Amino acid sequence: MTDVDCIPPSLLTSLVHIGGSILGAFDGNILVGVSVGIPTRDRNRLWSYMTAVHREYQSLGIGLQLKQEQRLLAAEQNYTAIAWTFDPLQAKNAYFNFCILGVSAERYHVDFYGPMTDSLNKGIPSDRLEVEWKLKGTTPDKYSVVAQSAIPLLEMSDTTRVPRINSEISFSENPLLTIQIPPDINKLRVELPSIATQWRFALRDSLMACFSNGYKIVAFERNDSRFAYVLQKLNQWYLYVVKCADGTLYTGISNNPVRRIKQHNTGKGASYTASRRPVLFQGAWLFTDRAAATKAELHLKRLRRAEKERLIERHLSFDGSPFVDTL
Repeated sequence: MTDVDCIPPSLLTSLVHIGGSILGAFDGNILVGVSVGIPTRDRNRLWSYMTAVHREYQSLGIGLQLKQEQRLLAAEQNYTAIAWTFDPLQAKNAYFNFCILGVSAERYHVDFYGPMTDSLNKGIPSDRLEVEWKLKGTTPDKYSVVAQSAIPLLEMSDTTRVPRINSEISFSENPLLTIQIPPDINKLRVELPSIATQWRFALRDSLMACFSNGYKIVAFERNDSRFAYVLQKLNQWYLYVVKCADGTLYTGISNNPVRRIKQHNTGKGASYTASRRPVLFQGAWLFTDRAAATKAELHLKRLRRAEKERLIERHLSFDGSPFVDTL
């Protein structure tokens, strides 16, 4: 890293003071690993900004020790989950996160940091996968057997190593999917940089399509030289917004918003919309359960109209869930 990308000691002190966690792994007096946790707007969730181990000390279990210690500190401070981002093309990190720690994921960030200049990220968009590590009840690799019957959405060509997306996949009919990634993206970037870039965009398209259709990454496969994410379709609930005939906005939740909007337009939906037909779909946000959608609806109703329109016009996420512009 350049000096401008490093965290100054004064900021680390402030982070600890407001409830963050700074952990170091030492070999004698030499710092060989570090983990930095930051408080978030959600007081139940600690954000793990960085966990890193010096190259000469990797594969010795130091990273796992740092995460376990971070977990203990987070639990003592009454956090219920720890979240962070990582490059989803890094197979070793994916295996560690999903198979060792037992995280889950359903959010993808396009070019999260913008252009980066370090050796691992230079010249390729800094896309990141956001994962959540619940402090209770994690069960890593629980889908390893079930994944054998999953349908491949993204695969690697055996001869050219280029990504191939299965465009005939039906998201409504396949509850379990796999998305393959290269075993060593860093090596591929050196040997075949154009193909490595193809993987960035193919993986982006595949994961974002899955997330927008109600899937969640629940595990990671590692068999011989094959590495793949395992995604399961969840019971999905939508927080939706429609514009009524009088120009007002109406919000509601449903696990079948298409049917619900049809009910609004036939006068069989809410009493508010019955006299303000027709209603037109403006946008929605996808949630994994009804409780989360209900909570988000309460938050959305407190916003001014201009704030709601801004969320819709810019396709912004809301309460941690992705925006959906078509149903």
